[in-house]
Amino acid sequence: MVSSLLVSWFSHCRSNAAAAGTNATSQWIWPRQAHRRTGWSVRHTVTGYLIHHASSVFWATAYETLRCGRRSPQPVVALAAATAVTAYLVDYNVVPSRLTPGFERRLQPMDMFYIYAAFGVGLALPWLLPRDRPKLSHRH
Repeated sequence: MVSSLLVSWFSHCRSNAAAAGTNATSQWIWPRQAHRRTGWSVRHTVTGYLIHHASSVFWATAYETLRCGRRSPQPVVALAAATAVTAYLVDYNVVPSRLTPGFERRLQPMDMFYIYAAFGVGLALPWLLPRDRPKLSHRH
């Protein structure tokens, strides 16, 4: 979700159209229209968000599978970073251009770094936060 918010934020900063980057992801279905659509729409914005979200869930599932229950900070952070880097490399070097996230056509290269970094942080953060421990009740 944080990566989606950053896509919208950077889209707003770059084109004054927060939905433009998310709309671009709908190129998977509407390749000719996705990059021209700047305003919010069910067809492009919701579809783009769902595609981006499904891709994030795919990578998060891979991360959780490889994490194997580990909770210590170093392996959690290293694996999250490796997952985010792998996602970027696959998105931009393995899949056909039509299946890239698409928002790279609306954003700047440094924006992409922050988006994928935020994704990595989102993977690791739940395992780095302190957990509430149940309080033991004392019976007298």
